[in-house]
Amino acid sequence: MLGELGRLLREHPEILLVRIEVDVVSTLAADPGERRHEIEKAQARADAVLEYLWRRERISPERLEAVAVTRSAEGGRTRWQVTLRIVERAKRGSR
Repeated sequence: MLGELGRLLREHPEILLVRIEVDVVSTLAADPGERRHEIEKAQARADAVLEYLWRRERISPERLEAVAVTRSAEGGRTRWQVTLRIVERAKRGSR
């Protein structure tokens, strides 16, 4: 899937930014130290996806953002769910 994303980004320079979000389900840990560890692991996973797209797919890191996101477990979210958000450049003259 990341290879396909790399191809899409190379073919569409109007896509300015892909935000790589790795969910940390908020009910995972009550202990602050354990919680911090979970967030660090999620951030490392997001960073690994960014690194792959940059080094293997040759996507400029300026078009990529990696972040761990704390969300509620509601809505069927699972631990380490990865979400990719795409931002496109508006056409000139458009509002």
